[in-house]
Amino acid sequence: MKKTNLNICFTFALLLISAVSFLGCEKDITVDFPPAPDLIVVEGHIEPGQYAYVHLTKNSSYFAPTDTATLLSYVIGNATVLVSDGVDYDTLKFTIDFHNFPYFPFVYKGSKIIGQANHFYTLKVMANGQTVTSYTSIPTPVKPDSAWFRVQGNLDSLGFVWIHFKDPDTTGNCYRFMTKRISHRPDGSVKDIDFLTNINSVFDDKIFNGTSPDFSFNRGHVPHDTAMDSHNVEAGFFKKGDTIIFKYMNIDRPHFDFWSTEGIAAESSGNPFAAPIMVKSNIVGGLGIWGGYGAAYDTVIAK
Repeated sequence: MKKTNLNICFTFALLLISAVSFLGCEKDITVDFPPAPDLIVVEGHIEPGQYAYVHLTKNSSYFAPTDTATLLSYVIGNATVLVSDGVDYDTLKFTIDFHNFPYFPFVYKGSKIIGQANHFYTLKVMANGQTVTSYTSIPTPVKPDSAWFRVQGNLDSLGFVWIHFKDPDTTGNCYRFMTKRISHRPDGSVKDIDFLTNINSVFDDKIFNGTSPDFSFNRGHVPHDTAMDSHNVEAGFFKKGDTIIFKYMNIDRPHFDFWSTEGIAAESSGNPFAAPIMVKSNIVGGLGIWGGYGAAYDTVIAK
């Protein structure tokens, strides 16, 4: 026993000396990051029955300030934005959409070409001496067979939206979802002024190809939202009494790859142990996404 205790004490002493030695060798390391190249960042979409819309900003360095004045300086409002369906061209007009406050209200909107399923659309943006291009398609919408609200577990009035749908028996179908509560708060304001989604908003049919699965969806949120129901027990849930518009979108693979990698990057942001990930973009010469939505809508009353 004495020999064992002596060995334990000796081992502990070595560990203590090693720790002290390690602390004594600490030094500050400064890493100089190269400046970020000036690139155009695109977030644009088109869907059946609607004109194209495109948000344009400049990129920024990782450690750039995020105050309101700095963020506004990233907006590109002097670009030429062209969308083509292979026959006609639509020159999108820069507008400030006050309907989208407090979300991002600066948008280029089309007025000539209306999206159609199974059509292809090119995008060309010229701004700040740069030109970026992209190409996308609008897949055939896959409308859910049914959608409903279900209380989650033992919760009294909170739950998720569920859908049942038939996935085509062709492999590689990709989907994205959004929801919008059009019911009102006690003060009369509408709960969601736009469609919202979560970080993980896309999925494909790799596991359930050709079957008829049921899926549940929780409530999306706005980053830095100050609404009370985004910070209490209701966060992520729909509530009895809500009227919810469900937007279900069939998307092509490059569109899926963007939102999938963007979601992973957003989840790992600030985690020093997470592996770095490159967000996949279909913008040639820039960053971001130009995507078609094969969108289908349904309305769910939570009861």
